[in-house]
Amino acid sequence: MSPTPYQMESLISYVGRSAAMKSMDANSFLRNLFQTENYERPVQIPLDLDAKDYDDFMVKLNDALDPEKRRLALLTLPGAKRGVHVKWLRRAGGNCIDGDSFGDAPAHAWCQRCLFEDLASGDDEFLRLSWRMVNRTFCWKHRRPLTTHCIECNDRQASTAFIYNGKAVSLICGKCSSPYATQLGLPDMAASTALELGKNHRVQAAWNGAIQFEKALENSLVDQSKRKDKRAFRDFSVAFANMLMKSNKPRHAPIDLFASAAFPAMKNPANISTMSRPYRASSIAVRRKTHGLMASLLKNRVNLFSIKGLRQGQWGRDPTFQELRAELETEQNAELDQLLLRFPANWY
Repeated sequence: MSPTPYQMESLISYVGRSAAMKSMDANSFLRNLFQTENYERPVQIPLDLDAKDYDDFMVKLNDALDPEKRRLALLTLPGAKRGVHVKWLRRAGGNCIDGDSFGDAPAHAWCQRCLFEDLASGDDEFLRLSWRMVNRTFCWKHRRPLTTHCIECNDRQASTAFIYNGKAVSLICGKCSSPYATQLGLPDMAASTALELGKNHRVQAAWNGAIQFEKALENSLVDQSKRKDKRAFRDFSVAFANMLMKSNKPRHAPIDLFASAAFPAMKNPANISTMSRPYRASSIAVRRKTHGLMASLLKNRVNLFSIKGLRQGQWGRDPTFQELRAELETEQNAELDQLLLRFPANWY
């Protein structure tokens, strides 16, 4: 008996839960469903189930796991959010210093508070499909950052595992077996910053701006109409993010210049800032800061961020927009000018 899919669950999550109830890993579970006569030539398991179109494999998977209601297509991005290309899925990357080195295996993000609510209600813990979107870095429900790794062992390469205790399925770290639902800390933030969260209006303003920006961007990505402003907003946002995160040796990415109480200064590792397609970089914290800066620029709230030279030890006073621009290279300013000219004020 297969479990019932949750609303907006990821297909990878659903298969993982089904496998855990059989005390199997996901790949072994799928190969058991699709047995072949020649054991030396097993069925080819799709690498990223969340990106699957409705094809022969999906038909057979529906027949095996959900033959009556046939809901599994709704657990994929093409099925639930039409118009979303697989490039908008979050992917692992950053294995090499130079070039575009995204791994084949899909990477995941999750909200610990959502998982804790699953645990407290007695339901299975599951991965939400929306957490796979490349632009999503916050949980809109809890207004907290998503994380992509175990904060107990801090192994960013460890896989996510499903386990079944006889009553419910839980998500744990594949390396140290720590349950994710009890890791309620704020990832990618210093302890002092986390303490300021409830009382610092600059933190609240920066985070709120980033969350609203991500909502607007996701709406533009999944919009099925032909309205030009939606497509233009998407294209502008991606180009702007790329420009802020792009770096050519020996220069640093422009986003490295900026920080706020909500997005502390942290120099990007070289394997993030030198990627040829940095918007899909593996560092969720870098994207979060990028979205926060874009929101502050588009709302004329640049004073939410401060700036310093890369070799200075302290952050200076809140900058003007002109001072921010003065820190950029000539070609970066020219690229930014072209982008801002394309941006109607009524978009955001």
